Amino acid sequence: MSEIGERSVTINSAGNPQWMMWSACPICRIERWVQASHGPDYRCHACASTKHGGAYTAEYRALHGAKQRCYNAHEPEWHRYGGRGITVCERWMLPNGVGFINFFADMGMRPNGTSLDRIYNDGNYEPSNCRWATRLEQSANQTHCPTCTCLS
Repeated sequence: MSEIGERSVTINSAGNPQWMMWSACPICRIERWVQASHGPDYRCHACASTKHGGAYTAEYRALHGAKQRCYNAHEPEWHRYGGRGITVCERWMLPNGVGFINFFADMGMRPNGTSLDRIYNDGNYEPSNCRWATRLEQSANQTHCPTCTCLS
């Protein structure tokens, strides 16, 4: 494992040398190599826009969608979430971007081709009951009406 502040030279796509530095995001503490010019306090993908609560990330949109489904009675799918008593955990609801930072620390970056899924459909949005899942994984984890024969 590299040490924070360790530097290395790589060759970029134009064939020029580029100084890289091992850095840890000061918010979520995820470590990675970054361009040395960014400095030791370079923020990761999800935390880079904390001024706006990370609003430009797929992870933020996933949490925002969960909140809308649980707390906005005008949301088309509310009856399947908030209308059934499904909530978002307090840790992810904290104000001033802290809830999103907690969500990102718990869930990590959303892998391509996945979306936020509740493992137990009658459970809340919380770290122990959420995962990033593909559409196929989610389709096998749905609540259907008792008379439904569409999956038989």
